[in-house]
Amino acid sequence: EYLASFDAFIGQVYEEFDPATHVVDDADLPAAFKEVRVGVDWGYRNPGAMIVVGRDGDDVWWVVEEIVRAKVAVDSSHGNKTWVDYAKELHRKYPSARFLCDPAMPGHLRSFRAVGIPAQAADNRVAAGIQLVATLMHPSPETGPRLRVHRRCTHLLAEIPNYRWQEDDIAAEEPVKQDDHALDALRYALLTKPHQPGYW
Repeated sequence: EYLASFDAFIGQVYEEFDPATHVVDDADLPAAFKEVRVGVDWGYRNPGAMIVVGRDGDDVWWVVEEIVRAKVAVDSSHGNKTWVDYAKELHRKYPSARFLCDPAMPGHLRSFRAVGIPAQAADNRVAAGIQLVATLMHPSPETGPRLRVHRRCTHLLAEIPNYRWQEDDIAAEEPVKQDDHALDALRYALLTKPHQPGYW
């Protein structure tokens, strides 16, 4: 496991992120995934986000798709597309995927479940989630990084290098809460353990 040094907590959160190493194209993707997850960060006035990640046979995680939108209702919007609509589309495309959602809105979870979306409350611990993402980003000599992002995920790729720690309270190890919706969804997807022991 990669443990970031204290210096890594000053300024940029994911200081090892390198587009040359972590960004991939269609040709780089594995033929199949043994697991697919969708992380969901709710939003309305601020953007909400859905991040699709797949785990291959070597336990490398691939971010393959994102949906980031503002002013989208969950399940009723007078003819406008809703988060339930987006979730249905992703569920059809990735039928085995589990939707791991920000637990702050249990009513939204019920809306997903009511239409057959396999949604559950995510583990939303910030420090543990950031540490896991940093660990997966760390490139090992044998396998390279265990987290890779498709270049079409432009919102996530824009957020990663700009995600920073609060400089006025470094000891608290809290990131600045700004433009982090895709990153929050990624954290929910990766940190939440499935219902089996010893996963991480």
